[in-house]
Amino acid sequence: MNIFNIYTVKNQDEYAYEEYAMILAHILEKGLYARENFINCKHIIMDNGVYEKAQVSTDLSSLISLANSCGILIDEIVIPDVIGDYEKSKELYQKNYQTMYAYRDDYQFMYVAHAQNEEQLLDAIDMVNREKYVKLVLGIPKHSQLDRTSNSVKKILKKCKVPIHFLGIKKSFEELKSVSKLIRSCDSVQLTYITRDYSIAEKFSDVLYNKPRLGNDINLLTDSVNSTKLKLMKTAINEELKKYGILR
Repeated sequence: MNIFNIYTVKNQDEYAYEEYAMILAHILEKGLYARENFINCKHIIMDNGVYEKAQVSTDLSSLISLANSCGILIDEIVIPDVIGDYEKSKELYQKNYQTMYAYRDDYQFMYVAHAQNEEQLLDAIDMVNREKYVKLVLGIPKHSQLDRTSNSVKKILKKCKVPIHFLGIKKSFEELKSVSKLIRSCDSVQLTYITRDYSIAEKFSDVLYNKPRLGNDINLLTDSVNSTKLKLMKTAINEELKKYGILR
C-alpha cells in the first residue's frame, strides 16, 4: 500500500519529495500551494475539504474547474460527501454522476462510503463494483461506527473490485498493519503529529510508527513543525513501515 502524507501549508516543501500526495481543495482555492512542490508526484488526490469543515462545493463540477485551472496535475478527486451520513453521501454521488461520466477520461473519482453498518458497506461496494465507465476509488473514513480493520469488515472489503483508500488514521500507523495488502492507500497528517509530539528515536529498539497523536489537532493553514526534524522523522518511520510490511 501507499501513504499519502498531508503537510501543512508552511511545511509544503516536503511534498517535493513525495510520490503520492493529498491536497485540500479549500487551500488550493486560496492559492496557497506552490506548483513546483508537486512536479515529481506520481499521483495527487484533491480532497473536497469536508472533514476540515471547508468543503468548496457540493457540486463536483466546481471541484473539477478548480483542478483544471490550478496548475497542479490532479489525478483523483474526492467527490462531495456528508460526514457520517451514508444516504446523503450516496445522493451526492448520484447527483454528481453525470459530471464524473463527462470527465471519466481525465480523473479518478473517490466515493466516500459513510457506512454505519455492514449492510451499508455491502451496498456501497455493490454500487462501485457495478460501475463500468467511471474510474472509481472507494474511500473508507476513519470516523464511523464500523471498525474498518475488524475481521468481518475486512471480509466485506475483499469483495470490492475497485481500489480502496482509508481516509485518515484513528490513532497510529499501526492501524494499517492488518489491511496493508487489502487497501491501495491511506492519507494522514500523522507524520506531522509525530514530529510535533515525540523525540526522534535514539535507540534501535525505539518504535515510532505505533505512537498515537497527542495534544490539539493540527491546523493545516497556520501550524508548522521543524522541517529538519520532519525529514528525519519521515525517514525513520518509513523504515519502520517497510520493516513491518505496511509500506510497499
